[in-house]
Amino acid sequence: MHSNPVAMRYWSTVPWEPENLAKAEEYLDRIDAGAEAGNLLQWAACTPSSEALIGTVTLYSICNEHRRCEIGYMLDQACWGRGLGRSMVRLAIAHAIGALSIHKIEADADPRNLASCRMLEALGFQREGLLRERWRTGGELQDSAIYGLVATDFKP
Repeated sequence: MHSNPVAMRYWSTVPWEPENLAKAEEYLDRIDAGAEAGNLLQWAACTPSSEALIGTVTLYSICNEHRRCEIGYMLDQACWGRGLGRSMVRLAIAHAIGALSIHKIEADADPRNLASCRMLEALGFQREGLLRERWRTGGELQDSAIYGLVATDFKP
């Protein structure tokens, strides 16, 4: 997924070179370090009929003191438009609010990614701001639409 230019179009980094195993290992090391520190949880998603990876959802910048975190997600392009991303994100939000007692979840979405913005809004997120030209990715400046979800606004 991280090497697919279409899937990475609205991401804050350029697509990975498919043969760059060092990049993937570095990514997995960061996940392990964040999990060990207690400020990151990432899940791999698959369909009930297959164990093939179709997506990931991550709770990161977890702050127990303020009961807040951020959420990120990616879904394999072949699975777009089937509600699978919404299901993945919904499960992660339910875990954050329930098991982790998180009160506020934030998401950073490229405002041109209308499907992602619609999904966040359908789950109860509200657009709280726009950070102009926040990311420089592959020579292009990208804005960030900042979304927030307060636990009481969650629409399971």
